[in-house]
Amino acid sequence: MVLDFSDAEIKVINEVFHDIEADAYDCSHDEIFVGEKKTAQDIFSRFFAGAAKQVILDIGSGTGFVPSTLNACRPTGSALICGDISLQMLKKSREKQVKGFSTGISFVKLDADYLPFASRSFDAIILFSVLHHLPDYGRSLQEASRVLKEGGRLFILHEPNKRFSQNGLLVAFSRLVGYARGLAAEVRPRQGKKGRSIYDRFRAAIQTRLSLPKTLTDAEIQALVDIHSPTAAGKLDKGRGFLVENLVSGLNNECIVEYQLTKNFFCKADDSQGLLRLFASLFSLLFPADGYIMHLVLKKQNRVAGVGK
Repeated sequence: MVLDFSDAEIKVINEVFHDIEADAYDCSHDEIFVGEKKTAQDIFSRFFAGAAKQVILDIGSGTGFVPSTLNACRPTGSALICGDISLQMLKKSREKQVKGFSTGISFVKLDADYLPFASRSFDAIILFSVLHHLPDYGRSLQEASRVLKEGGRLFILHEPNKRFSQNGLLVAFSRLVGYARGLAAEVRPRQGKKGRSIYDRFRAAIQTRLSLPKTLTDAEIQALVDIHSPTAAGKLDKGRGFLVENLVSGLNNECIVEYQLTKNFFCKADDSQGLLRLFASLFSLLFPADGYIMHLVLKKQNRVAGVGK
């Protein structure tokens, strides 16, 4: 089936899907809550520990991975605003009662393309595993840059790196080990309330908002939700994912790369153990910019001086 939906429809699809997935999100995303916790802690500690108090915006905050991870190294007196298009995701985050910000944590439903904040309002903006959900991610990043102060940092974390699929050796090795089943992340049924799969519940719920074909497969639904993910539809799509240079140029080069890390050199396979760990260490030396998952920190330059503060 040819899937052709407008940006507005993709946003509605994401809102409805994540409202339904909220209860099961944490337990169905070990790649984040287990696999990325230490990496996120290291990055946050590097840039926030010991810093002056800041006003921080977490776009696509979901069920609260960023605030709970950032909490240990938060700058004293800092404020955090958690924003998401899904009210149910924000509700789950609030229920976790993440504490530690002396000026508190606030929650707001928002559209990343139209942020309800004045220009240059934030010292730091974090997008963790959200960019691949945003249909017009270029506009979303420009909005983030608009509300970011000069000298502030834009964190783009846990996103699919297009350089991986352009590296024939890494693709071949990933297929060889078979962990990703030909680099296809099998779309496994995610269970929600009363044992019904999240996809079945989505098919029923979306009809009140959009007229979608009821014959959409689980893989097709996931490909719409993860609109820029190379593996969302169950096979590697080399046209999806992100390149650092495109993200920077899309911001009119007003941000510079301050930190970059890629990991997962066998696509979605766990390369932290045994022989794969040895190969991953080798590949990280040979192809440091080509891991499947990308973490990026950009610093907004001072318009007057032309350099970051």
